[in-house]
Amino acid sequence: MQWDRVVAFVESAILAAKASGFDRILVIGASSWAKNFNGRDVVGELRKYELGLDEMLSRYPGASVLCPYAATQVTSHMMVQAFATHPAIRIQSATIPGLLDQSARQ
Repeated sequence: MQWDRVVAFVESAILAAKASGFDRILVIGASSWAKNFNGRDVVGELRKYELGLDEMLSRYPGASVLCPYAATQVTSHMMVQAFATHPAIRIQSATIPGLLDQSARQ
């Protein structure tokens, strides 16, 4: 996974939606790329992606990205990684702040 290429792809989708006249844009997607790291630094790569995504999204205040997962797809290990690499996590009706800012400074 090349995090910067994924961020560029999401940005191109936002730009295409804006060019079509949309002011509010929701990009929804979930991927299984993290399971293909085979022992590599998944959290480090996710952190780079999330920080890059947040920086890009700061230029498009009407755009949001949501990655939904079914509870059966999320292991406890994935949940810890999510808390360490996402700015916020929504579990059922509760939004929980992630640890992205704290982990990015380390």
